Amino acid sequence: MTKKNRKEITRNMPLKNTKNKPADFKVCFLDTEFNATDYNNQNDGFQEITEIGAVIFQNGRPVDRFTQYCKIKKGHKLTKRCKKITGIKPDVLSKEGIPFNQAMKNLKEFLDKHEISKVYTFGPADAFEMRSTAKLNGSDADVLDTIKRISNVYPIFAKTLSLHYAFSLSDICRICYIDHEANGRAHSALNDAEDTGFAFYNMKRGRINKEILQEINTHKYHVKIYRENRSVNMANIKMPSVVTDEFIRNLEEVFKNAGQTLNEPIVRAMHDDMMRIIGRPDLETGESGL
Repeated sequence: MTKKNRKEITRNMPLKNTKNKPADFKVCFLDTEFNATDYNNQNDGFQEITEIGAVIFQNGRPVDRFTQYCKIKKGHKLTKRCKKITGIKPDVLSKEGIPFNQAMKNLKEFLDKHEISKVYTFGPADAFEMRSTAKLNGSDADVLDTIKRISNVYPIFAKTLSLHYAFSLSDICRICYIDHEANGRAHSALNDAEDTGFAFYNMKRGRINKEILQEINTHKYHVKIYRENRSVNMANIKMPSVVTDEFIRNLEEVFKNAGQTLNEPIVRAMHDDMMRIIGRPDLETGESGL
């Protein structure tokens, strides 16, 4: 094996196989923001990429960054949901944004400069929306090949931390001592990519807040049970006359009694289903506090 081949292999070594990694080992974390729709047919059903952020880490520290706004298709509009979540405004995309295909070309050049063949994202959504945006823009093979470099890092967090159910990046950052909720950091593609990397390396170094991990893990586990036991997804039932205040009090006693033998998430799921059925969804207790 030549020295060049050895260098290429070590630079692109997968995260789960880094025990004997060399000093110059580089890892890239990526995140995107997209024009999240408020309803199914909005913007022809596409949630276009509006921002791409990528950070190269070396020895657990950021060494280079890539950030780019992307224009959306002519005739499409930024949704209220997107503006609320990301803070992106139409004038930002019009002034600083470039076509998606050009942004992906620039991203490819950035990755190639660092000889990166695998890019890590927190969850599968980024790659999915990139493929969707590529379809909308008739992207060429180079763009699709760049998207194929993306790999989901979440399973590594889930396995290492023994996570129950689905954790958000904010959850992981709290556990790994990253101040992700600092003013202006969350829901910026570049900051989210960087915080994913910081959280990953803190986790690998054992910088884990076990108390918060247990707290969130327990909550997520209970939420999972609660959701699995909900059967009435939607209900718009007029409250029958029999549902008086006394009826409700008696019903609450039934569920209180059930709580003596059943887990709280199961009892709460049954309770909330019943409240929908009798036309009192306002009395649902929900997931908070589980």
